[in-house]
Formats: sequence, C-alpha cells, structure tokens
Amino acid sequence: MIKNSIKKVIKFIKKINATFKLKKILTKTNANKLVLIGSPLHGNIGDHAISIAEMDFIKEITNKTVIEIPGEYYNLCTKKVINYIQKNDIIFITGGGFIGSLWPNEQAMVLDIITRFSNNKIIILPQTYFFENNDFGNSQLILFKEALKRNKNIYLFAREQNSYDFCLKNFNCAKQICLFPDVVLTLNYSFNNKYIRKGILLVLRGDKERVIDKNLINNSIDENKQVSSTTTVINKAISLKNRKKVFENKLNEFKTAELVITDRLHAMIFCAITGTPCIAFDNSSKKVSGVYQWIKSLDYIKFCDDPAKLNKYISKINIVSKNEYKLSQKYKNEITQTIREFIND
Repeated sequence: MIKNSIKKVIKFIKKINATFKLKKILTKTNANKLVLIGSPLHGNIGDHAISIAEMDFIKEITNKTVIEIPGEYYNLCTKKVINYIQKNDIIFITGGGFIGSLWPNEQAMVLDIITRFSNNKIIILPQTYFFENNDFGNSQLILFKEALKRNKNIYLFAREQNSYDFCLKNFNCAKQICLFPDVVLTLNYSFNNKYIRKGILLVLRGDKERVIDKNLINNSIDENKQVSSTTTVINKAISLKNRKKVFENKLNEFKTAELVITDRLHAMIFCAITGTPCIAFDNSSKKVSGVYQWIKSLDYIKFCDDPAKLNKYISKINIVSKNEYKLSQKYKNEITQTIREFIND
C-alpha cells in the first residue's frame, strides 16, 4: 500500500516536470514540422548517442522545424503531444533495440504512436526487431502487425540483416523497409586523439541481453595485462541538455584504451567511431554480430564467437594508437538521401 502511494507520488512529480519541460519544447509552429519521439532520459549512453546522431542528420535534410520529444515526456503527457502534432507533420521514432518483446515499455510506446497517429507519415529509424519465440513474444508480434496495418505510411529501417529479413517476412504492410546501420555510425570522433592508449578496457553487459560469462573473459586475458572496467549505462538520468557532454566524456574514456573487449553494441560502435581497437562478442538478440557486418572492413574491430578464442584474437588485432574511421560520411549521406525521398514521397 505504502509502496503504491510512493510510486503514485513519484509519477505525479515526474508528470509535473514533464509538463513544464514540454512547454518549452512544444513551441507554437505551423504544420509540416518533423517530430522525433522516443529520445531517452535514462542512463544508457548508447541510446543518447543514437538521438544525437539522429538530430544531427534530421536537421540537415530540411529547413522545417524539428522537434524532439523524449519517450518519458510522451508517456506522461500523451494528450499534450496529440494536440500538438498535426496530420501533415512527419513523425520519426528513435532507433535502437527495443522493438519486440525484450523491452515491453518502449514497445508499448511505439505501438501507441503508430495507432494514435495513423494518418501521419511515420519513419522508424534503424532498429533491431526481436520477438522471442514464446507466448509473450508471439503476442507482441501480433500487436505490432495490427498496428502497422492501421497506417499505410510507415517506413521501417532495420539496422542488421536478421532484423531486415524478419521485417520483410512479417511486415509487408509497411510502406517501405530499408536496411541501414545503427545511426551512431554516422558520427566520427577518430580525429585529434590527444590521449595515450594503455591497458584493456572491459565493457560487459549485466542485464537480460547478456549471453557470455564475464569470468570466462577475465580468465582468458593474460594476467600481465592491465585491465579495467567501465559501462555505457550509468545509474542516473541524463538530460537532453547534458547528453552530448556525457557522451563525449565516455568517448574520451574509450580513447585511452589500448583495447576494448565488449558484448555491448554501442561500446563496439564507440570503438569504431573513435578508432579504438575492439574485440566484440554477441548478445541475446544477435544485434552485435548483425551491426558488426557494417564495420567488418575496419581492421581494428574484430568479432569473436567464442571466449576461448579471445587470446588468439588479441594477438591478431591491429593495436595501434591511431586509427581513422572512414565510414561516417558514407553512411550519413546514404540515410539523408533516403529520408529526403521518404519525406517527398
């Protein structure tokens, strides 16, 4: 009883705060604006990196007003958002790895957006689509299919081949389905690295997407190596105002590592865009191995399918102080061109 009361009070306070912040975001403007919904306020720095990259290229493709609405604000103040968005506005749903059955709250938000704005053009930016093969996963898949059928102007981006094939098989009612990498790969921070690289940095999952044993990794590393750990998920909220600073501070941490070993997708991507040597393992939804296909040409990033082979990969990887990331402009040009076509379709 007391716990429920506390939860209600916390939700009420969050709603007041969200209402106040939305007043600054939802400025009065004409129709035909672009609205990005679903940005994070939680502590996952990888998700913030996605939104940073998305806002960067969305603003480049249009001279229209671009509005960003965090997912938490949308959920707490749905009516205000409904009243603000007009039928000619184009809605972007932020990319990531939450469409499916692994992250029900985020999945529910996407379903709500698609259903409520059935007359709007909606673009779901590069996502991993992963529905577990169980009763809950199957029920979520049915709900997602039904939602897509209500809107004839939904464009889906999948960020790896498995998700793309899954979308083609299950979501043929979408207006268009495209294969495109995680949008953080449109960023480049491999220049001006003033840091000296030293030691091995471990960035390993501790949540339900983990499939490798951390002890196996530790036991496979030469005991003479200097090893430290970090995370791309911090235990506090990150505001839109502070997210770029938090993101770049985390990148600086990667720039000091001689080698990163990780099973987190965005830790691998942070290595790619900073020119940091990396050995990556997969997670439960296979998104790491899937997105790796976009960067496998980088000789300083390697994917390992067995912890027992770790030392072998360490001996082969190109561990140098500076590597240049050369894919960012290519991917940025491709997604901006595709989205321009969608907007004008």
